[in-house]
Formats: sequence, C-alpha cells, structure tokens
Amino acid sequence: MEMQVFREYLRNLRLFSRNARLLLLGTFVGALGTGMVWVLRNLYLRKIGIEDSKIGNVLSLNSLGLLAVTIPAAVLMDRFRLKGFLLAAGFLGTVGVLGQLVTHSVTHILFWSFVAGVAASLGMVVIPPFVMRNTGTSERVYMFGFLAVVATAGSALSMIFAGLITLCLGDTATVLRGVMIGGCIVGFLAGAPLFLIREAPVERGVGTGLESWFRGRDWRTIGKLCIPDFLIGCGAGLTIPFFPMYLQTRFGIPSDRNSWVSAASQLVNMVGFGASPLIARRLGLVKSVVASQLLSIPFFAILAVTTNLHVAIAALLLRNVLMNMAQPVNSNFAMEVVPENQRAFTNCLKSVSWNASGVVTTSAGGYMSDHFREIWAWLPWRNVDPSRFGVRDGFSLSMFVTISLYLVAASVFYLFFRGHRGARTADAPVLVPAVAGGADAE
Repeated sequence: MEMQVFREYLRNLRLFSRNARLLLLGTFVGALGTGMVWVLRNLYLRKIGIEDSKIGNVLSLNSLGLLAVTIPAAVLMDRFRLKGFLLAAGFLGTVGVLGQLVTHSVTHILFWSFVAGVAASLGMVVIPPFVMRNTGTSERVYMFGFLAVVATAGSALSMIFAGLITLCLGDTATVLRGVMIGGCIVGFLAGAPLFLIREAPVERGVGTGLESWFRGRDWRTIGKLCIPDFLIGCGAGLTIPFFPMYLQTRFGIPSDRNSWVSAASQLVNMVGFGASPLIARRLGLVKSVVASQLLSIPFFAILAVTTNLHVAIAALLLRNVLMNMAQPVNSNFAMEVVPENQRAFTNCLKSVSWNASGVVTTSAGGYMSDHFREIWAWLPWRNVDPSRFGVRDGFSLSMFVTISLYLVAASVFYLFFRGHRGARTADAPVLVPAVAGGADAE
C-alpha cells in the first residue's frame, strides 16, 4: 500500500505548474540551510555561556515574532502577489539567524530571534494560499504532500552534514558558528528559484480589510479546533526545542551525535507523514488524531525517566513517528469541518493558537532546566526525593507537565468532535504539512 501511495505521488508530479515546482525547489534548498541551524543553535548559545533559562527566552521571542505578524500578513496576502512575501521570508530568516551569530549580547540575540520568528511566520502563512493559487484541484493534495516530504528530507540531509562537520572539526563555539553561517548562506540561495516565479496580478475585491476578514466566521468550530492546538503547543514549547540540550546534559553526547539523532528524527517524521493516510482510512480522522497522540505519551514518559541513551533515542524516534501521524490528519480534519471560504482564516487562527502558547512555555521550559531544585522546593511533596517520582532533572519535570497537557488536549479534541460523521478519508492520500502550527517534532 505504501508503495502504491508513493507511485501515485510521483505520477502527479508531472501535473505541477512551473511555479509549484519552483516552490518545491526553493523549499528543499531552504531546508538544507535551516536544518543545521535548528539543531545547533541552542547548543551554540550554551557554548557562548548563555543559561538555559535565557535560551528559553530567545525561543519565546522567536514565537512572539511568529505571532506578531500572522494575522496582518494573512490579510495582506489576500490582496497582493505572494512572490514578494516568499522572498521577504527567506531574506529576513537569513538576517535573523546571522544576527544571532555575530553577537554575544543576550538583548541583541533576543531581537534577532524575534526577526527570525517574523520570517518564519511569513513563510508559514504564505505557502497555503500560494499552493491554492498555483495548483488545480486534482494535484493540490499531492503538492502539500511533496512540500512536507522535501522540507523534511532537506532538513535531514542538513543535520547529517552538520554532524559530519562537527565530528571532523569538533563542537567548539567557533565551529558551530561557522556551520550555521554556512547554513544561512545555503538558505539564502533558496531565494534564487523563488525569484523566478511568475504571478498574475491579484484582483483586489471589495471588503478585504481586517474587519471584513473577521466577520461571519464559524467561531464555535474554529475555537474547538484551536483549543487542542493551544494545549499541544504549550506542551511542545516546554520540551521539543530542548531535546538536543536534554541529550547533551543527561547523556553527554557531543554535537555531531546530536545532529545525527535530529536527522533520524526528521526521517521518521517522513514515516509518520506517510502513514497518516493509511491510519485515517482505518480509524477515521478524529480517532486517528486522538489515538496517535495518546500512543506517543508512554514514549514521552520513558524519555523523562530513562538514564539509558539507547532507550532514550528509541523512545524519541517512536514518539516522533506517532505525533507526526496526528499532525497532517489534524490539518486535513480542520479543513474538512469548516466551509471552504473559511479555511485560510482557520489555518491562520490555528497558527496563532500554537505560537501564542510557545511565547510563554519555551521560557518556562528553559527556567525549569536551570531552576529545577528551586521549583521542587515549592511543591507540596518537596521533602520527597524527586527521583522517586522518576523526576531526574528539569527536563523530566517539563516532560511530565507536557504529558499532562497532551492528555488534556487529546481528551478535549475527542469530546469536541467524537460525533463527527465526515468522510473517513479523502479520495487521494492526505499529506498536509502542519502549516497551521509548529511541528511537534525534533
């Protein structure tokens, strides 16, 4: 069945327009650059003496940048050509990362992290309407699928390359900075295919302002879709960005092995994406989302308590596969339960709900890592050795909080939509990237 799905995707590649193919190429090249930045940045910030709590603040400013421009950008994208937004996202992303690498000032790093978040928001919001404008109905679902695959593959290759470089040259701050600067240069080259995109003028209709954009929405359904996303985003913000630091702190693995673990995570993400339509055919959309999220929780618990590196890596990879089965099905389900003219708006609000949660919880995750003992002293059971509960450090504590949030999110999603009687799956395989929210994956 999996091979049949793969052949179907390849057959539909020839249907893509020139603009769609240029977007795929730009996405792949951009992922080649950003993958190594993602896996090495937090480790680099540690190397230059920044505490975990302040690294959490850096990540929060990144989420705040994502949040700040999501809705304004979505409103503007209804009225203008999209090529400029794609180029601006790539340029600002490069500048935002380089800015963090040329200074040791925490204040300056916070500012440039905000700029990088703005760039990420532009890229995330612009891709769905661009695909809608540049594909037909028959190939659209395949285009979303290819975007997910090429982005994940590019990131995996980038992380493998980063691991090889740090293995050969070491993982000093100078080496990590040099590798990430190289990643920025590669990412900037993604603008070349995007620059070749040709777009027709956009007709600016009446009533495309901010007030009309919010009017007449199905707020009840949109709210039900966003609440679980917010809860999952809160849990993800506490833990997901800190996985490389968790592996380094608890198990002492160097940057090169961290990069390879992250690359393996990206590869298993592709398995999760590919398995999602097969699971949805059997269980339906709602049960697929809930089951995959709940099944990932035991592996998260293993990550929290284990002191065995191989067990931790296996649990991390299995957790990623399961959470990434939920991700595209959740996106597809959201597009199914709202009217067609509200899909872009719903996608935007889901993005806001995800990134709003990250503004707070990434700072909290970094604080837990640095101040675990102080937090434990405030708890009612402070006189009990934390290891008796399986809490070994601040990472364990944040993971147990994340598990609780995931349980609540899955339960709420099921209670909201358990009576849904929509299509059990689409006619074509569904592989929708999580354009509505951050990927809950390393």
